[in-house]
Amino acid sequence: MSLEWNSYTIGESCELITGFPFKSKYYLDEGLFKVVRGDNVKEGFIKWDDKKRCWNELNDKLKKVILKEEDIVIGMDGSKLGKNRATISKKDLPALLAQRVACVRAKEGFDQNYIKYVILSNYFKSYVDKVKTGTSIPHISLGQISEFTFEAPDYKKQKTISSILSTIDKKITVNQEINKNLEEQLLRIFDSWFLKFELSNEFSDSKLGLIPKGWKIDYLGSKKSCSIIKSGIDEFDNSKIYIATADVDNSIITSNDTLITMDDKPSRANMQPISNSIWFAKMIDSKKLIMVDEYCNDLLNNYIFSTGFCGLKCVDKYFYYLWTFLLTDVFDVMKNNFCTGTTMQAINNKDTKLIEFVLPDDKTITQFNSIAKPMFKKIYYNNLEIKKLQRLRDTLLPKLMSGEIDVSEVNCDLELKYKYMKYLFNQIHTPMSKSVV
Repeated sequence: MSLEWNSYTIGESCELITGFPFKSKYYLDEGLFKVVRGDNVKEGFIKWDDKKRCWNELNDKLKKVILKEEDIVIGMDGSKLGKNRATISKKDLPALLAQRVACVRAKEGFDQNYIKYVILSNYFKSYVDKVKTGTSIPHISLGQISEFTFEAPDYKKQKTISSILSTIDKKITVNQEINKNLEEQLLRIFDSWFLKFELSNEFSDSKLGLIPKGWKIDYLGSKKSCSIIKSGIDEFDNSKIYIATADVDNSIITSNDTLITMDDKPSRANMQPISNSIWFAKMIDSKKLIMVDEYCNDLLNNYIFSTGFCGLKCVDKYFYYLWTFLLTDVFDVMKNNFCTGTTMQAINNKDTKLIEFVLPDDKTITQFNSIAKPMFKKIYYNNLEIKKLQRLRDTLLPKLMSGEIDVSEVNCDLELKYKYMKYLFNQIHTPMSKSVV
């Protein structure tokens, strides 16, 4: 470590704020301010959706807990303790801070983004794991957060380090926004063609109502367009969609296979909840809309398809159609109608087979595939690049923040900074993917 680096505590370097004890019965669904509660603070992002709670009034006490852009918030309770920390963005504002959530703001002489990466680092998580208290519900105090010690150089070098890491995060965000836009486009097309039938002129009656003439009603277990495969199988091939009803980390996917969580509100720590759509999961990480094929075999290593899962094997030509159908609100409603259970709502294999859908004629399916396939491929490649960028960031982060990599000569120009990241990545003997460049 360079002699220019010094040790600091969060309490010395930052202003720490704890939230206000709002009474939950007075929360509003809509209001002037969103309230950031522990439920909203996830691993690196703020989640609203059904977790959104609002407040209208503002008094002197509440003025002290008004959040600002780039504030760092840390959940102080729960099974994800040490991981549930995020940065407040402009889209999260205006917002107020609730109790049992800490807010961290850098003092003069310290870069807010540098402090953010300190909090997001594994050093902070390891510290929390050591000092947390409680068994059924782990928790940490504001004082314990204040005592966390980290290393930092002078302000200029802090800015350089955080700008390198921020550049990677910005590229990740761009890819995520592109994917979100592509998914929205795909769902709009699906809604127009296959739910509202806006391209059709002639209709016939069916048990699901009027459908375009020549189209049929099918169900997931029919074997016409797809069939259900039970868990425990030992052979995998193309055009399968694996539907998860258990721990996604204990399954296997191979070329063109997709894993989907089917639980309504999963309680397992490593499950991703359904939010308006299905979450496609690759074994390395649970992410939305990830196509797995031969181009990312480097990310797949001998995973097991566990019990509690079922698989959906699709006829090739219906793969993209059924995949998109599983993303719709219509599928969510059908699936939720079959869900049972108290602790965790889930659907079983037997009921999954009964979910019905409209099956278009071959001409329409061909037209849809010509549009959907390149969109899914783009989403896949963006997600693959996101994964590589995350690995780059996570590899550089401890080396930059320990002083192992010297940043004193780095120019803050974006292009030079990006080239320097590639150089650093090669220096630590991790191959740089061409898709990252």
